[in-house]
Amino acid sequence: MFRSLIFVMLAHTSFAQLLVEGVVRDKETGLAVPFASVGVPGTTKGTSTNAEGQFSLSLNHATKIKVSCVGYESVEVNADQKTLSILLKPISTELEEVIVLEKKINATRVARQALGSVARNCNRNTFVQTFFYRHYCKDDSVYGRLIEASVDLWRTQGYRAFRATVGEKDPIRINQLRRSLDRTALAQGHEPISVQQVLQADVAAFQAEAPTQHVSFFREVSDLYADFDRYIFSFAGATSYDGHPVYKINYERQKDSVQTKAGYRLDPQISGTLYVEFGTHAIVRATETKTHEGNIAKATAHYNVFQGKYYPYHLSRESRNVTRDGVHITRIDLISTEIHPGRPIAFSPFVATKEALLKIPYDSIFWQNATMLKTTPLEDEIIQDLGGGNSLQQQFQLYQQYERNLTNVGENGAEKFRWFRNYSKHRQILYVVFWSGRVLPYLYELEYAKRLQKKFRGKVQFVLLSLDEDAAQWTQEVNRYNLFAEGIVHFRVGRDLDLMKEFKVREVPSFRLIERNGDKVDFAAKHPGNPQLEEDLAVLIREPHQ
Repeated sequence: MFRSLIFVMLAHTSFAQLLVEGVVRDKETGLAVPFASVGVPGTTKGTSTNAEGQFSLSLNHATKIKVSCVGYESVEVNADQKTLSILLKPISTELEEVIVLEKKINATRVARQALGSVARNCNRNTFVQTFFYRHYCKDDSVYGRLIEASVDLWRTQGYRAFRATVGEKDPIRINQLRRSLDRTALAQGHEPISVQQVLQADVAAFQAEAPTQHVSFFREVSDLYADFDRYIFSFAGATSYDGHPVYKINYERQKDSVQTKAGYRLDPQISGTLYVEFGTHAIVRATETKTHEGNIAKATAHYNVFQGKYYPYHLSRESRNVTRDGVHITRIDLISTEIHPGRPIAFSPFVATKEALLKIPYDSIFWQNATMLKTTPLEDEIIQDLGGGNSLQQQFQLYQQYERNLTNVGENGAEKFRWFRNYSKHRQILYVVFWSGRVLPYLYELEYAKRLQKKFRGKVQFVLLSLDEDAAQWTQEVNRYNLFAEGIVHFRVGRDLDLMKEFKVREVPSFRLIERNGDKVDFAAKHPGNPQLEEDLAVLIREPHQ
């Protein structure tokens, strides 16, 4: 109970005195060791190395840290310097002679025992685990979104049984958040934060509920347990983790197809690897890759042991999805920073809506001291590209302003539009439509606007300004005619005389073009259905920034 009280007191703020950073390399090759466990022995406090072997760990004082990774001998070093260089010795020989004593390994049986031993190997009691969350997206080669957060997950029943999704039984709480604006093509369809999605990479906690005739590419949880007989398993050798021999078991789902109107189509292909500790049959690492029609999704889970029970210390999801506009790439990492046994004294489940996330205050002291996944040089470029040289804190403050001014746009719409217009200066061209629910026959024209928005996404923003005074009637008309389309921005400005005078609005509909410099306005902009409008927009885009 005392430890739980400490947890509640420190959940939102950290006062670490020492931020230790370093790099972990292979002792023989000098190459980086990615995704190794870095922690304080005898505690659950820790982090993971990044793709380039780097780590950052917040400590209250100088102490020893332990570094472990599958395929290497674990080491303990003194964390008495702010920068450490740690070398791991690879396991020199394959360990088949250790674990293959009498007969050939039965890979299918090892996999079945591993999945059946989860309740014994993992904590079945309630506990809270604190994670660092990082999520970025890009369209083709252009980065469009970066999110970082501190997250608490309350496993109310521990690892008593598999679950199909992260739901009400495992409430989450977002303690801290910082992020950039979302400039990706799929921005409107993105979840505000995707903690549940990456948590489901934990194969020890989440598996499909029932067998499936045909697997879905978009299913987030593994069906390895439910559809076990549809998989082919093979023994791929042996290695070691933290001094214990480990089986390496590859698996692949049997190929199947589904009949469609166009003929038979192959189901998604699924393959992966389980790293299973000899004797306990504990899963210490699991990877799974799913491919289908050019789309790729990969989930990875790394586990560490504390007081005889295994917990995930690094969960990740990567995906590459082919869309009508190109290729959308996502990477999500979830790093365990501490585990708190027992029921928390106070834990308010968090519904991660956009509005709820906007209410989280930015704590600069927390971000200065927090343990997080060390950024790679590539990720530093992402921050630079997204923010135009601004820090992630400055980007987050801009994001908060942006979202607040594009939320509840039926209230104070004129004021919010003025802010949006100023924000758009030197960023994008605005095509503005003044309209009213009292005069509706021209609304078919807005279907052309939706098509143009897709063509000029990121360069031209289509803005609908409603002159309706009745907010309820405006909401009804917007929903009835499906005007809340992706990429279309709305503001109910009512009869704002200053706006109507500035834009010379005498009737509806009226169409205006605000050039990229934010000042010059075309009062004779063509209707969305006029083919010449597309050429006009293309000309403005080609003109140099002013």
